[in-house]
Amino acid sequence: MDHPNLTPSELLVLRHMADGLSCKESALALDVKVVTIRSHRQHLQAKLHVSSIEALTVLAVEHVRFIGCCASDSVSSKQ
Repeated sequence: MDHPNLTPSELLVLRHMADGLSCKESALALDVKVVTIRSHRQHLQAKLHVSSIEALTVLAVEHVRFIGCCASDSVSSKQ
């Protein structure tokens, strides 16, 4: 997938979505407010031309599978 000017924070939120994290969990992980995560999600929807959070989540999962960068893989490989 091409990254149409996605910010590093948006990419992290996309990865969190693929990992199944809620807005609250993502906010805690990134030490930001839930409203910030919701804003990132809205920006992602606009930039990636998807009409719903469900569609964005599916896209996030497909993206992580395609590039093979699941956060849990990097953690388990260090153990």
